[in-house]
Amino acid sequence: MKKAITLLDGSVGQELVKQYGKKPTPLWSTEVMLRDPNMVSNIHSAYFEAGATVATTNSYTILRDRLKHFKLEHEVHNLWNSSVAAACTARARTRPMRPARPLTTTGARRRRPRRRICRLTRRA
Repeated sequence: MKKAITLLDGSVGQELVKQYGKKPTPLWSTEVMLRDPNMVSNIHSAYFEAGATVATTNSYTILRDRLKHFKLEHEVHNLWNSSVAAACTARARTRPMRPARPLTTTGARRRRPRRRICRLTRRA
């Protein structure tokens, strides 16, 4: 049986710090998702082009409690979706894809039913 190697993308956060050009704040990566989600997608694309097969979403600071302090809690679902879309867009740009089993976002507790998001995998 042939085993496949899974390569995870690198540090999205550190690349954002380099490319964004501003000093990090408590919401710096969330700011990027609000102002320039293409920057995140481009970082994911660079990792895929370098051989990554899995992307981690830029959602680690997208927490309702944290966003509440900045009066942005109403954006939590849009930001989660935007972070997933950035990774999926990058993956679709760099490799032929086919839909696989659906998955859901994780993170802070949610009161609504979870949205299903299509995970993309490489064609066999």
